Amino acid sequence: MRHKKHPLSHPSEPLCGSRRQFLGYGGALVGASIFVPLYPRSAAAQSTSFDYYISPTGSDSNPGTQASPWALTSINTKQSTYAGKRVGVLPGTYNCLSLSGGSYTGSFSSPAFFIAAGSSNASTVIQSTTARGAILDGGANASNNPNGQPLIGNVGTGCQYITLDGFEIKNCFNRAISFGYQTGAFGGYSGPLSFGIVVQNCYVHAITNTLPAANTTGITIYSANGAIVQNNYITDIEDSTTRGDAIEFWTSQNSIAQLNSVIASGGGMYAGIVNKNASNYNNIIRFNYVDLTLAAPISEGAIVMDSDGSAGTIDQCYNNIIISDYPIGSYLISTGNFPASVNKQRWFNNTIVGIPNFANVGFYRLGAAGTISFYNNIIQRNTTGYRGDVDTSANAPVVWDYNCYPASPQLGVTASGTQNPPTVYTSIASWAAALGNAGTDAHSLKGAPVFAASGTGPSYYQLQGGSPCKGAGSTTGTPSGAPTDMGAWGNGATQIGCSFAPGSNSVVTPDPPTIISIS
Repeated sequence: MRHKKHPLSHPSEPLCGSRRQFLGYGGALVGASIFVPLYPRSAAAQSTSFDYYISPTGSDSNPGTQASPWALTSINTKQSTYAGKRVGVLPGTYNCLSLSGGSYTGSFSSPAFFIAAGSSNASTVIQSTTARGAILDGGANASNNPNGQPLIGNVGTGCQYITLDGFEIKNCFNRAISFGYQTGAFGGYSGPLSFGIVVQNCYVHAITNTLPAANTTGITIYSANGAIVQNNYITDIEDSTTRGDAIEFWTSQNSIAQLNSVIASGGGMYAGIVNKNASNYNNIIRFNYVDLTLAAPISEGAIVMDSDGSAGTIDQCYNNIIISDYPIGSYLISTGNFPASVNKQRWFNNTIVGIPNFANVGFYRLGAAGTISFYNNIIQRNTTGYRGDVDTSANAPVVWDYNCYPASPQLGVTASGTQNPPTVYTSIASWAAALGNAGTDAHSLKGAPVFAASGTGPSYYQLQGGSPCKGAGSTTGTPSGAPTDMGAWGNGATQIGCSFAPGSNSVVTPDPPTIISIS
């Protein structure tokens, strides 16, 4: 069946804002107060045209040509020269610890290699000339990097319009990549924002931490407007304090995490992809593959959206695959912010599999009345959790239908305004009545979705031709929508997770999304 593309906006939730707004890419402002889902198109080759070059054998006294390139230290010493330009980093391993002076001496937030900001007219681009051919080896540990200084990025009020593209980054202590305004990364923030930040096509791994109360991350974005983190492969986040995140947004808005693969391979993770703390809103998490099957117990969840915008803001999480075979501290996807956030949220076409012992729930959100849309999701578990397969506040759903649950569903309802243990229902009808919405899950299914179970990674979770979930969803989650498949591969998805395997220097870079205007 062919499925037409569609805006995926629910008719009862009007588009927000009256001024002309737009969604841009790669250094352009993302200023919409609501996102319209965009589909990744066919791949495009990386650009090979650069203004300056860096090599492992270069020198800052060189002119920065391909024949006579700079050293990596030029990122710090040549900022006024390359700001707003394209810098190509030639293949090879860069011993970042020795290049930064033998040890990391900077602060917790200021990166060792501090990229110059660009402008709205010309982003600064730092790109490996061969995809992941430039290897940045941090060589960092608690002794030589006691402050947990990030390896590369730009943190401060001047962080604007920067693209980091195509690197392998490894052996960092606490954080690998950091961008944004760190001082404002806490609840209730309304200060400076970073625009035009893009991190893409990177392989980030072997990140460790022993610092207390420090969130170890592969990629951190602070207080951004319109940041894009896409097509990255992140693994080996090891945090002895169980606060490690693969991708983390703090107090950001209008930002996107898409087409990333997060593969856990050890212990100490806090979350896979997380929008953390208050003042996050109008963000999208989509087309990501989060695999926690090799992780030790983690304390938060696979995807977390701490969002607390006004009633006019909308956050979206869709077409993600989340799997786990280890205990999860609380839930696999959630939105946080007790007791009841008033911003709208749309969670649709996600595939959530293998919720294990001690897991509380697959989906968890304590929302205000009429705030949650939850449809076309597949949730399958191998045991019963504390909060069941899903848990939400009574009266919170505005659209909740066309989902696929286990054969014996566990459906939780938590009293509005509380965080108490839920009442768990095993009947969809009694669950709908408790939520105060008679239409809840009226078209939903119980039983196995029948995955393809062939191939590896995201392709394993495609649906077989005879799956009961094929064509059983709705593009809007309502009877008026067009038929579509349930789960992450429905609603027109063509790629989930990143497009490369670690160790490969080939890359398929997602095309920039088409600019869509909303009047």
